[in-house]
Amino acid sequence: VLALGTTLPELVVSITAARQGKASLAVGNILGSCVFNALVVVGAGAVYGTVRVPPELTGFALPFVVGASLLFYLLVQDRRISSWEGMLFLVMYALFILKVSGLA
Repeated sequence: VLALGTTLPELVVSITAARQGKASLAVGNILGSCVFNALVVVGAGAVYGTVRVPPELTGFALPFVVGASLLFYLLVQDRRISSWEGMLFLVMYALFILKVSGLA
């Protein structure tokens, strides 16, 4: 709920920036929001207690995200994200959600 509440305003800002041709602002805004949510939410939880990492996270989700991040870095070296690259990441996201939810 916290991540959704903080990400939706960032999404609106990113869409507005992308429509105005400010792609770097849009990408930076999204990445910054995701990194902030990942680090602050886990860090705040760790302040109040122990954070246990399930084996499913280290076995699938973490390697998947690291691989997707590396692929993203390699694909944006030309400072452009083409429509097929965007579609690739949407498909990867859908497969990730299906796998994590147990539907695939």
